[in-house]
Amino acid sequence: MMNNEELNYRLIDTSHTDSSLEVLVGRSLGRLTTSSASTSSSGGNINYAGSSDNDDTYHVMIKIWHTHLGYERTMLSIQDSLSDILPGIEGGKAMAQGNNKVEMPLSTGGAQAHHYHHHPNVRIHAILQYPRCYDSIFSSPQYLSSPNFPKKYTNCHTEEDESIDKTTKSAGPSPLLDKEDAWKRSYRALEELYHHGTLESIGIANFGPADLSALFELATVGPHIYQGTLATLMTQEDMVEELV
Repeated sequence: MMNNEELNYRLIDTSHTDSSLEVLVGRSLGRLTTSSASTSSSGGNINYAGSSDNDDTYHVMIKIWHTHLGYERTMLSIQDSLSDILPGIEGGKAMAQGNNKVEMPLSTGGAQAHHYHHHPNVRIHAILQYPRCYDSIFSSPQYLSSPNFPKKYTNCHTEEDESIDKTTKSAGPSPLLDKEDAWKRSYRALEELYHHGTLESIGIANFGPADLSALFELATVGPHIYQGTLATLMTQEDMVEELV
């Protein structure tokens, strides 16, 4: 059986709804980047954004679920994802070389900023998975059959009440209180982390034409990534033109 390096996989798409998956991704990348670094050394002041790409670069896509829309919750979601993924990478011997770090500029409900060692060949990308919660999500075949949701909910309010822990609730208000604009504050958080160098790129998923137009009006950094369905590409030509 061929391993990841033989198959040349370089993009890993994760889901924050499954923390164990992110931990597994971090451990796997830790083994790969450690083996890559054993034959080379790195130095200097290296960040996620702006670094040169090469065959040993791995890209990790993290997603912000609709329960974590809003500036504070989005910051917390990204911090949680980095806490799951990056320790697995920094656990390798290569992480003992140099003092490259990423600092999350957070102030979410009293949470302190954390420092993470990072490997120069791992880039983090982040997207908003939905602009808001839709009750129709919970009856969709994709949701009902997805292993990323071991416990199924029937609507947005039930999910908010039963799945969100106290830390998240204290970090910021429920996005259900501001379904039209919570994603805008989330996107501002992504922009800040992009400018800070924590994120290599930022983007959106499942946005319709109206939300996309609103995004272009307020964004200082346009989305580098749009993740959607084939039906979007086939039926919403105006939106595709706007993205291009």
